[in-house]
Amino acid sequence: MEGNRTPPRYGSLESTRWPPPSTAPEDEVISMADSTTTIDDIEGELFKIERIREILVRRESELRYM
Repeated sequence: MEGNRTPPRYGSLESTRWPPPSTAPEDEVISMADSTTTIDDIEGELFKIERIREILVRRESELRYM
């Protein structure tokens, strides 16, 4: 008797409602593979990070002596 019933389908593809395909233009999609970051850009960001780190270390020292 139980062999005649079909089990419920949880998450089956037939019952999944997929969103409509995106109509966004290709130029709005950003991919890291297409990145145009140069070494100069990276070095500039690292310089900024180093400056911020130095400022934070200095302020931490000032707070310790307060």
